[in-house]
Amino acid sequence: MAYWFEQVKKFAEKLGLQVTQENPQTGLLLVEDRPNGIMNCLIDAGGEILVIEQAVAMVPIKKREQFYAFLLTTNRILPHGAFVVDSREKIAYFRDTHRFDKLQPEMIEDSLRSLEWFLTNHGPELAKLLRDDQTVGHA
Repeated sequence: MAYWFEQVKKFAEKLGLQVTQENPQTGLLLVEDRPNGIMNCLIDAGGEILVIEQAVAMVPIKKREQFYAFLLTTNRILPHGAFVVDSREKIAYFRDTHRFDKLQPEMIEDSLRSLEWFLTNHGPELAKLLRDDQTVGHA
């Protein structure tokens, strides 16, 4: 795990990502590229595969079905990664995974560019959907 953690950290720095937090024991990095919409993006190099994950939105209550339909149709056109929800269906995340044995810096960059592409091209539509549903999240 230590080897891949260090490799992924080097890749992140090479890509110009700001490492805001790190935990070598668990293999977790928190990175940002604020000008491109990447904030509190979790990179997990502590498991069997590399996981890149960023929270995108709270799941709305009133327009839940419309929200899920939006994410699922967007999944179909994303170049890399997919949108998922947590087990309690409260938070939607962008998530991508990579095998360590094939990992290159460009793969991490491709994942993040996919998220940036979504935010640029579909972020306003997502914001409108969430704005129209004044009650978001769950108690």
